Amino acid sequence: MRSSLAFALSLFTCLILSFGELFDKSTCGKTKQCIVPCYNQNPDTCDFVASINFRNISGTYYLDIELLTRNFQQSNSYVALGFSTDQEMMGSKVSECSALGVDQMSPKLSYNPQKYPPYNSRIANMTQNDFDMILTNVIVAEVDGAIYCCFTQRINNFSIVNSEIYNYKDGDLEYFLFARGNTSENGREATIWQYKIGRIFGEECPNGYEYVTAKGLCVGNPRYRFGNGWDVNEASCELDGGNLVVIHDAFYNALIAQMATEKYGAEQGVMIGLMLNGTTWKWSDGSPMDYQKWAQGEPANGKECGYMNPISNDWYAGPCFSYNDFLCQTSL
Repeated sequence: MRSSLAFALSLFTCLILSFGELFDKSTCGKTKQCIVPCYNQNPDTCDFVASINFRNISGTYYLDIELLTRNFQQSNSYVALGFSTDQEMMGSKVSECSALGVDQMSPKLSYNPQKYPPYNSRIANMTQNDFDMILTNVIVAEVDGAIYCCFTQRINNFSIVNSEIYNYKDGDLEYFLFARGNTSENGREATIWQYKIGRIFGEECPNGYEYVTAKGLCVGNPRYRFGNGWDVNEASCELDGGNLVVIHDAFYNALIAQMATEKYGAEQGVMIGLMLNGTTWKWSDGSPMDYQKWAQGEPANGKECGYMNPISNDWYAGPCFSYNDFLCQTSL
């Protein structure tokens, strides 16, 4: 999700809920941005899951970082987050949880020089006090073959002068790159997986979304789709920090119809954020229905979820479980 570093103070992300449950997916899109780079986008089964939460405390910026990897071992391995300006691991500053030999994993800072093939080196001339200033709130746990590493990283307003450590400056545009792999004694690391989630400090919508200037909203396809049905689709939107589209005027209704036609065609209706709550229709964000565009004879009795006909712009009621496409909206 796009952010401008105008972050609200929020609770620290790292929390082990109970034995066997390391990653709290219920807070995705609410207090943290979650990255689930698997085909089924299911945080419960994906071999690698990560989250990032931004905090601003009196002008000092922090990242709460969670890294969860399954079917992996702590010894002689790493999971890492790279700060990159060009979507490549080469030349990136790295925050990682790693171990050499049979040691237990612990958070560290490192750097990938701008060389090929890529390799990683520890940052020299840093004291333990330096590390403790930048990396705090550390949790490392291993449960049932899953490794969970969580820590807070300070990203500005520290006195250490070192170009190999990420230090946010106003106007920075960065990518996050995630990787896991094996470490070796000479510092070379064979990256076996990495993922770009997009610029974190830029002025852009998430991938797959378009900016609607008049509304100050990003509208588009969710990055992760778990299945079908109103509740599942709403959860997919929430992972991007938003909801199924909420329509309060004719202008936005026409715009959503146009976007739905451009993205999906007009062969079938598009699910919107309307749901029947008792006897009252309400929007996915909890707001009342103060504008409506029901087709003649709608909403039909016995149908509890709302759809739009992209050709006529009209709404109709339908079953809450369906294979219909849908659009999400999220605030900048």
